[in-house]
Amino acid sequence: MDELEKSAATYSSHLSKTGRDWAAFMTEMLTEMGDEIPSLPSERYALYKKHKVPESVYLEFDADATNKALRKIYGKS
Repeated sequence: MDELEKSAATYSSHLSKTGRDWAAFMTEMLTEMGDEIPSLPSERYALYKKHKVPESVYLEFDADATNKALRKIYGKS
């Protein structure tokens, strides 16, 4: 998937999602899960793969997306 993202960025950069776009998508996905967010990274990674998030993105942004989602769910800043 990473090669596909690079190719898309080359030919249509205005249509390609950035890492931050994907991170926002991941945060929203986890937020919608509420209390059912997987606690293990490997389980979250499987979820991201299912939703076609590039591996390089979820490896970099998983912790940040998870923390933001938990803060949204539980209302802590």
